[in-house]
Amino acid sequence: MLPICILAIRDDDDRAYMTRLYVKYQRLMYRTIYDILGDKWATEDVLQTTLLRLIDHLDTLRRLEPEGLAGYIAAACRHTAYNAVRDSSRHPWLPLDGGPEVPDERQEVEDRVLRRLELDALAQVWPRLDENTRWLPEARYILDYSDGELARELGVKPDSVRMALTRARRKARRLMENQHSKENV
Repeated sequence: MLPICILAIRDDDDRAYMTRLYVKYQRLMYRTIYDILGDKWATEDVLQTTLLRLIDHLDTLRRLEPEGLAGYIAAACRHTAYNAVRDSSRHPWLPLDGGPEVPDERQEVEDRVLRRLELDALAQVWPRLDENTRWLPEARYILDYSDGELARELGVKPDSVRMALTRARRKARRLMENQHSKENV
């Protein structure tokens, strides 16, 4: 189903062009925005706003090569999504996801977005980590084991726990970086 903002375009050629563009890049647009927001309803709203901005720049869109067009559209989606996140932190009574949680105004928008992206990347590689590498961060950060408890479980000195945690984090980070480099190829 086409968004109403495309159907409302008066010029038949412009409407046909935007319809083709939307059909071709709909998944890219939705995924780009959803990766930042993580909420399907907010994603739909931002998608509509992005389409309105793209309609305002039809001349630019028509001049772009197909390779550059996808990047331009993705960038427009990212910027509109970041603006929505920033605006929701300026107006905490209007949470972006519609939920009861009010954004923490002290935390920078970019930090929240980056943390969300890193958590999503970690979730993708987590099943590929070996059991011992997964156990250590889970025990430390989720189960809240102390260094002494971790040392007993691992059969090492308490001073060695920090290094074991560092190695586990590095292994996860390497997998995340490999995953990211594969996606960008």
